[in-house]
Amino acid sequence: MGGNSMKTLLFPSIEDINEILAKRIDDLSEIQMVVSEIVNSVRKNGDESLQKWINKFEKYPVPIKDLKVKEEEFMKIDIPNDFEKSLKGFIKRVENFHKIQLEESRFIFSENGSFLGFKIQPIKNVGIYVPSGKAPYFSSLVMCAVPAIIAGVERIAVVTPPDSNGNISPLILKTCSELGIDEVYKVGGAHSIAALAYGTETIVKVDKIVGPGNIYVALAKKMVFGDCGIDSVAGPSEIVIIADESSKTEH
Repeated sequence: MGGNSMKTLLFPSIEDINEILAKRIDDLSEIQMVVSEIVNSVRKNGDESLQKWINKFEKYPVPIKDLKVKEEEFMKIDIPNDFEKSLKGFIKRVENFHKIQLEESRFIFSENGSFLGFKIQPIKNVGIYVPSGKAPYFSSLVMCAVPAIIAGVERIAVVTPPDSNGNISPLILKTCSELGIDEVYKVGGAHSIAALAYGTETIVKVDKIVGPGNIYVALAKKMVFGDCGIDSVAGPSEIVIIADESSKTEH
């Protein structure tokens, strides 16, 4: 599940743009076939298929029995003090924002005696996918987990790819610890999405899956939708910078 190298186009023509878009469509159909095989096999065979795909795709194939991060691994976290301070401030800012989004259940009795209203109830189980390939996306973890915590979600499970030594980034583990999340699995890719959506002997299924990922993760989320809730099918990040001679380069 490797990524593609970045190609730079200066003043591309319409033909150049159409060529890029056409390649995206062709690649998508091929990847969809792979994702379909992965998701269906994990749904049917649980841990057996999950281990198969872990062995095939992960840089460090973690055995099923070691998939869940143990308590002692959390205790060994070693990060700079300035990161911890910044992390706490970041979490606080995200909390302050989402607290104002909270809604309350409301009920009324109408004049004819009927009882009307709506009830706000949090989802019980949420799975968060945290990318950790080129960099540990602890910020995505915060932005996905904090709204769930504020809403009152009972269980949050995190899946994230391990590094080449089979370990989870200490930045991600520290973030989980600060958020009170202790259910973390060393697995990524489409197979982790299938495990969250349908459950295996090791990973208990969730009601909704959130978090960004590569094209395999996005298509897996799209495929399980209907059996499991998702946040969205997010495409690749694309950034456009508009600048002239008056722009401050340090920004």
